Amino acid sequence: MQQDVGFGIRQIVDIALKAISPAVNDPTTATTCIDHLGRLLILLAKRHISPWEIKDPFSGDVIVSLRKINFHDALELAFTQIRQYGKSDMAVTLAMLRVIKEIASSTGNTKYHEYLWHHVELIEEVTKNYFSSKEVKDFIRLKEDIEKIMALKLP
Repeated sequence: MQQDVGFGIRQIVDIALKAISPAVNDPTTATTCIDHLGRLLILLAKRHISPWEIKDPFSGDVIVSLRKINFHDALELAFTQIRQYGKSDMAVTLAMLRVIKEIASSTGNTKYHEYLWHHVELIEEVTKNYFSSKEVKDFIRLKEDIEKIMALKLP
């Protein structure tokens, strides 16, 4: 996990996807995975990640550059498939929103807030036809909480 964050995220996402599959139907495991992904994303949001480079000792030119996973890529990897496959499960949907709220609370980076808000909108778009009015109220409340946090964190 420490050497290849993307691979670790992929493993957790795979566990969550198996948990929300119709054959298993285990939203508790899926939401636990989402919580773990949130903790990882909070750690990534607090770090400056730059590419690893090897330079030619004579010319100083970069001859090898390895791009490490950045916050945006990690967020996409963590939530895209879970959002798509968990769209009809309110526990999964609310867990993703709760984690986005926690990440937004942990960083004042406005670019990260934009990425997070984009995921809120995507979650809303794919889930809007699946839930009862009570469940939609929970969704709206969390969405409003996220908006407030992001407004408070603006410079």
